[in-house]
Amino acid sequence: MIVRLGLVLLVLQLAIVNSGCSGRVAATTTVSAAPVAPSITTQPASQTVTAGQTASFSVAATGTAPLRYQWNKNGAAISGATSSSYTTPATTSTDNGAQFTVVVNNTAGSVTSSAATLTVNTATPPTVVITSPTNGATLSGTITVAGTAADAVGVSNIQMQVDGGAFSSASGTTNWTFGLDTASLSNAAHTITARVTNTSGLTATTTVAVNVSNSSSIINVLNYGATGNGSTNDTTAINNAIAALQPGYELFFPCGTYQISAGLNAITKNNIAIAGQTGCGAVTIRSSGGGSTILQVGGSQSLSSPTPITATTADLDQTFQANFSAIGAGVGDYVFLSESVSSTDTSHSNCGGSGCRGEVLKITGLNGNTATVETAVHNVYDVNDVPWVQKLLNPVSGVTVQNLLLDGSGAAMYALAVLDAVNLNVNNLTLQNVSCSAIAAVNGYNDSYSTITITHAGTNNGCSIGGSAVSLQQQGNLTVNGVSISNMNVGGFGFIPFREANGTFSNISVDGTGTGSGRLFKTNSAAHNVFNNISTNRDEGAYYQGITIEYFSHHNVWNNCKVTNNVSSSGANNGINLYGDVANGNNQGSNHYNTFNNCTVTGNNGSAIFVSDNNNNLEINGGTYSAVAGLPVIDIGSPCCATNAYIHNASIGGPGSIGIYIENGSANACINNNTFTAGSGLGTAISSNSSGDLGLGNILNLLGSNLTLGVCGLLQP
Repeated sequence: MIVRLGLVLLVLQLAIVNSGCSGRVAATTTVSAAPVAPSITTQPASQTVTAGQTASFSVAATGTAPLRYQWNKNGAAISGATSSSYTTPATTSTDNGAQFTVVVNNTAGSVTSSAATLTVNTATPPTVVITSPTNGATLSGTITVAGTAADAVGVSNIQMQVDGGAFSSASGTTNWTFGLDTASLSNAAHTITARVTNTSGLTATTTVAVNVSNSSSIINVLNYGATGNGSTNDTTAINNAIAALQPGYELFFPCGTYQISAGLNAITKNNIAIAGQTGCGAVTIRSSGGGSTILQVGGSQSLSSPTPITATTADLDQTFQANFSAIGAGVGDYVFLSESVSSTDTSHSNCGGSGCRGEVLKITGLNGNTATVETAVHNVYDVNDVPWVQKLLNPVSGVTVQNLLLDGSGAAMYALAVLDAVNLNVNNLTLQNVSCSAIAAVNGYNDSYSTITITHAGTNNGCSIGGSAVSLQQQGNLTVNGVSISNMNVGGFGFIPFREANGTFSNISVDGTGTGSGRLFKTNSAAHNVFNNISTNRDEGAYYQGITIEYFSHHNVWNNCKVTNNVSSSGANNGINLYGDVANGNNQGSNHYNTFNNCTVTGNNGSAIFVSDNNNNLEINGGTYSAVAGLPVIDIGSPCCATNAYIHNASIGGPGSIGIYIENGSANACINNNTFTAGSGLGTAISSNSSGDLGLGNILNLLGSNLTLGVCGLLQP
């Protein structure tokens, strides 16, 4: 009997299995499912691209395998597009609005996807910029033309052209360079063109106009055999270029890194410019020479023998007296004034651990043994202290150093040494990785330093011409604007002007993080200067302080200084410290007439301002000050007296034991219109130990004060 069961097919399979001499018949039944037609689970998504780009579509479907795919564009099958995804060729504007579908089929049926729309935006041309040289630049020798390019699709190549000539390929795409030997060009105006091509074939151009001057006045180090490739030893080649310099010439370093194995020969000619090419990143001179000076301006510290100053000078005298013929000094010469130790003057029996007063001046008139100077004599040179004058012998004048990175590789001692140089201009330098000073200058007048970044420099011993990161010794008429010092060597000192007068110092920051000790900003015998925006952070040595003022540093104005975060594990580390005479016997005082306008001295492990004895006529005008718990915020006169302090309009807060402490009989202090912050931890607002100390208008906020009320003001010198 035959039984029909719908669509089910019963198959009887017989198998005969022999085992020994017996046999067995086995029957197996298999039931197969019917094929399932395809179903789309993820439809193709519409795409938006820019002309020149490709577009990709994909579909996801289920159903009995195998599934077969056929992609269609605007209803027409696309040859070879038979997988679950499809990527178009590079699109054009004619593809805009095209409809893409896919048919999925198998043995049981087929299904067509919904349409995905392709939107093709019009391609924008690429952009190209020449960053170096700049428009109007004067070029010589072999230079590097550099620039950038950008495109939404992609940059294919950069080509260069000079004056409508043939195009040549540059190196790189989005950041590119091109070597150009200007010696092949006439000394005239020329046009440099850069052309960018994107992956869609679109192009764009940009041009700069330059002037070529291959006269002998520009000494290009590449023309003397230097490579600037960062590995070849360029010492001899650069020294050969230096030997070719004449007054008025320029020593030019095209883009690159110049490896040297020893310090370069000194620049001893007047009116020389030393410059790196701009617009291509740092132009680096890297020294591996142990104990070397990378770059030196001036041949040596060269002074005549001294001749005594024969009459005591007053502060800001226009003249001084000496036997000038004995040292061969005349009008236009530069002279160094200083003094020595004298046993006949007990008040200066030891002129301090770092010496006595000093400065460099320029003689503008001479009448016998009386010299008139360009600015003024900025110290009292007492004949009892045996003051003297020396002539600077053959100082180099008018040198410019700019647009360079000097790297000592941890081996060189100095990055830039400036010895007996006047009318110097140093700007846009990065100085790093030296064991002593990044800048060490001795015997200078009317020199200028600006826009300088210093890292991994500075020490306190073992250096011959200065150890602090910036050491400016025996100077006059200095201008410093924009110096950043950070990541100093362990124990490193930061910025020190020494035996210097009539300078302007602006926008200098010193960060002592990681040094463990060392003074961040210190003046030694620095007189009649203006300090604008001096900032120190985190001095890490006990008793080293943020700003220290020592050794006859008088008549200085400090505007908007900031001293913060000094730390110490073993003793006080004040914000600003004026050193005195009695405490250590070193006669470090006479720092009279220092004025602080609107300074911020907070968060230090000590007093904000600590004034030792013999530092008279201090003025604090405005600003914000705080101290560590247990110490006065502003402490005047320890261990002895400092007279005529004038403190007004300041904001003083705790923690700190006393806001303003006038101690040890420091007479004639005037304290007006200061505000003492309530609830900040101050124990007392004002403590005065002299009946001559007066003041009015202080906002005490219920804190104690024993100040005598009375009218007072600034005592003029």
